[in-house]
Amino acid sequence: MTEIEHPSAEALLRGFEGAEAIYLELGILIVCVTDIEIDESARRVTAKLTELRTPSLKNSLFHKRRPKTSAPLQWSIGAGYLTAISPHTWKMGYGRWSLYIRADLLMSFKSMAATWVTADDPYKRYHQAIQFLDRFGAHEKRIACSAIDGEN
Repeated sequence: MTEIEHPSAEALLRGFEGAEAIYLELGILIVCVTDIEIDESARRVTAKLTELRTPSLKNSLFHKRRPKTSAPLQWSIGAGYLTAISPHTWKMGYGRWSLYIRADLLMSFKSMAATWVTADDPYKRYHQAIQFLDRFGAHEKRIACSAIDGEN
């Protein structure tokens, strides 16, 4: 049997470094992904996220959980060996957060989100975003795992 070579998790994650992404986790924001680190011994990957202010996404579920501030939101994410990585999608792997970096998806999402009224219910916007991602076919098959989940 011929073994199929897949890009390493590290190679795929390089595409996320410095990238603009749709961030989904019981809320939706546009973020910049930085400082990605893979800890092979702990089988864990972490990254820092910074909100890229998007007028139609202010007053999101994230903003409701954080103290009022004029600065963009910033936080860290992490995932273990169940994380799902593909060229344009990175998911925690067991619920919680997902990142999408595909350029056409971002452009279409921003166009759709620009029609949202800031006063709209943030839960409604979150569900609209999920429906958009599903209709757009944003979910890619996981193709990399080495260095994080121990598969070769």
